[in-house]
Amino acid sequence: MAQSLLATDGYKFSMAEAGWPLRTETFYYSHRKGGPQVLPVDVPAFVRSLLPRSADDDYRYLAEHSYEMGPGFKAAIVQTDALEVRALPRGAVFYDREPVFMVTGPSALVSWLEPLVLML
Repeated sequence: MAQSLLATDGYKFSMAEAGWPLRTETFYYSHRKGGPQVLPVDVPAFVRSLLPRSADDDYRYLAEHSYEMGPGFKAAIVQTDALEVRALPRGAVFYDREPVFMVTGPSALVSWLEPLVLML
């Protein structure tokens, strides 16, 4: 199910406008501590289920609250086909500080996803 653009952290909107929203960025996910873990989900499917839906209402809301999104962000956030997700397979065992998965794509989109995937 696609997410509202508003489902992420407001800081991500500020950073997208301050940076280069269309440049390629990679987010790496790992656990810092906790011992051996088992990956409970199909990560690529999970990440894709979090992708934003484009909605004019969300852009209006952001603009009304001093987060007017520029053309770079708007171009990046819809480039979901450019997103690459590489991950351990579901059920794999991983340890502290080992990369579990990575998401690469347009900076604004990858950054937008980060707080959502951290809930995993």
